[in-house]
Amino acid sequence: MINYIQGEDLFNHIKEYDVILIGTGIKNSKGDGFQHKIARSLKYVYNKLNETKYDDKNKFGTCLVVPSQYGFPTFVYCFIYFGGLTSKLRSLISF
Repeated sequence: MINYIQGEDLFNHIKEYDVILIGTGIKNSKGDGFQHKIARSLKYVYNKLNETKYDDKNKFGTCLVVPSQYGFPTFVYCFIYFGGLTSKLRSLISF
């Protein structure tokens, strides 16, 4: 089952899930939202993501699985190209 959380801070709910899928770019940037909170709060996730090569175009279309630890879910980072992602998502989901 897929649950959508809107209007709430997802970080406050992460222990409710077994797996959290995150679309991310290839430059290992964490931004200032959900990914940033994970990186700041869960050092083992941050370290695993930084084991991947910065700006490696070979990461496109691949995923990095960070296994569950300390009662937190498994995080799956999918390396995607953001150039067309936003318009593609908007065509599928109404915001």
